[in-house]
Amino acid sequence: MKKKVFIGIVLVLFSYLLLFILNSRDYANYEIPTMRIDLKDVDIETINNGAKDIKYSHNRVRIYDSKLKFDSEVTIKGRGHYTWNLAKKPYQLIFDEKVSILGLPKVKKYVLLANMADSSSLRNDFTYSIAKDLNLNYSFTGVFVDLFIDDNSLGTYYITPKVEIDENVVDLKDKKAIMMELDNSYYQEEEYFCSDTLNDHLTIKDTARDDYQEEYSVFQDKYNEMEEIILDGDYQRLQEVADVDSLVKYYIISEFAEYSDSIRSSLYFHMDGLNDKIHLGPVWDFDIAYGLQEAYFDITKMPIKEHSFPNDERLSTLFYYLNQIPEFQERTKQIWNESARDVYRKNIKSLDTKIKYLTKSGTHNNAIWSIKPYKESTTMFKKWVNERFKYFDSYMKENQ
Repeated sequence: MKKKVFIGIVLVLFSYLLLFILNSRDYANYEIPTMRIDLKDVDIETINNGAKDIKYSHNRVRIYDSKLKFDSEVTIKGRGHYTWNLAKKPYQLIFDEKVSILGLPKVKKYVLLANMADSSSLRNDFTYSIAKDLNLNYSFTGVFVDLFIDDNSLGTYYITPKVEIDENVVDLKDKKAIMMELDNSYYQEEEYFCSDTLNDHLTIKDTARDDYQEEYSVFQDKYNEMEEIILDGDYQRLQEVADVDSLVKYYIISEFAEYSDSIRSSLYFHMDGLNDKIHLGPVWDFDIAYGLQEAYFDITKMPIKEHSFPNDERLSTLFYYLNQIPEFQERTKQIWNESARDVYRKNIKSLDTKIKYLTKSGTHNNAIWSIKPYKESTTMFKKWVNERFKYFDSYMKENQ
């Protein structure tokens, strides 16, 4: 009897050992969850060397966090404009039905941000968390994962829902809702209009229905009217056509980050029906902000308000002219003092915990892609945002 019990115990222990060995192939144990994508009838080189819009179906994605958390069939494709040309590629995952990954909203489409240009991997997550805490329209965050495609370790990625009209992302209710993107960089690839006054290019990001010409036309008229009102400096009328607080919050986020791309592209405006105001949000694409662009490293500048970025004809002057309106400046200071200051304090304070959480993965990632060491990258980012916060806060106090 004792012998049989002993053999039984040995078999149980062996089974656990076997499961651990099998899972170890999938679970990298870099502190953060591991995502494995096993491709079918294609390889990663073919995907990376092909057009970003080619979809590859019937692949398998599994996510581990010490144990299997998610297992599904998935379609994968490339994404991005400039970032698709970098060595570390971003991807989009498309599921047949809505799924929730690691607690994220239940959606069909997710994006895997590579953050190749940001060797700290923190800038997008930091910005999205700020925007969400500020309650900027429909802002959301994501989750860090270690990505493996087949047996290729691709390092640290950030998975988040795709920006689109969806009840769990940008929850626009009206059947004539529309989302537009201010995009002065890649507008020629999309259907767009050029605004009458500031000559910005607005492309269609998403619509609630296929026949969208009426809402597209109404949005164009309202947007042109909004620009005229801004140049006239009529704050009262501006409040009638636009969600001013969303403009203020986006301005604070962009100005704090000293980020030129935030006034060049990926500004998402939306209108929930023909009678709605124009709203701005969510934020997107801040991977080279916060001191990574050397020309904008000076923490004592307000380059959007001062229109002092190096000459670039693609940069919108929308927020420059908004800052010519005294009431807009006053509202900016109010929101900073009432809520934004504390939001930034909270998120800056949490950086140490996040860096510790990401250190193993980030160190591995930066070694794979031969980029700046992780510790050096995170130290630089922390120093920049802390110094920027001190200056920004004092600026808001001194200019009241």
